[in-house]
Amino acid sequence: MLFETGFLGTGAPLYLDVITLYFSFLPFMLAGSILFAIGKQYERHYRSQIAIFIVTVVMVLLFEIGMRIDGGFMAYMKEGVLSMALFSIFLAVHIAVAVISVILWTIVLHTSLREYKAGVDMVEFARRHKRKSRLLFGGLTFTSITGVMIYLFLFVW
Repeated sequence: MLFETGFLGTGAPLYLDVITLYFSFLPFMLAGSILFAIGKQYERHYRSQIAIFIVTVVMVLLFEIGMRIDGGFMAYMKEGVLSMALFSIFLAVHIAVAVISVILWTIVLHTSLREYKAGVDMVEFARRHKRKSRLLFGGLTFTSITGVMIYLFLFVW
């Protein structure tokens, strides 16, 4: 079922359509979660971040497993518009930013919960948290955009 043609009309398998759609909305879901923090709804912010993080990890695992079962990028590159060299560079940058972002996200979630529960001074906590989180939001947004672009390179353009 996951490897049948998806619902976006591009000829991509279903699992890639689902993942691409998810990552298309990820920056907006993150922004919604950030609005909870801005509104001082810290518990909702943290819970939404955990939920988004877990679903994102599941999507990445689905992607990785699907790619390996389905033959990897090489199977799709035959139809792509980019040269193998250019696509490889684009993909390497995408993967590097994605890995760094997930590591930073894990660190931010862990340290934020620990500091919040320990009663750390909120002014100092917020200053550090905002700095890391802005970088994280940028990395996750970049990864989402480049991931959607990869889908477009392989199945649309």
